[in-house]
Amino acid sequence: IHYLFHTRWLYKHIHRKHHLFKQSTGIVFVLANPWESLLQNQLAVWFVPIFFKEKHLFTICLWIFIRVYQIINTHSGYDLPYISPQYYFPWLMSGRLQHDYHH
Repeated sequence: IHYLFHTRWLYKHIHRKHHLFKQSTGIVFVLANPWESLLQNQLAVWFVPIFFKEKHLFTICLWIFIRVYQIINTHSGYDLPYISPQYYFPWLMSGRLQHDYHH
């Protein structure tokens, strides 16, 4: 979904606010257009439990915790070895340097 926000119209009217900051910090995650927050942040968190028809409260809470941790970690400004998912899966998710370059 994030890549769609880099198309010309969506970037200009929705995603640009998030890119006003060149260095990622925790607060940058929150600074987004409401539509972007809904489609990219909320939908991404709730899609997996709905798609897999997951009903168990523990699994839903665990998934939400993982997604929120991933988002905060990516925007924290740090690459923390051993506790960052990108340390173990660099091909799957970007770290701070890639994310700062993206901004």
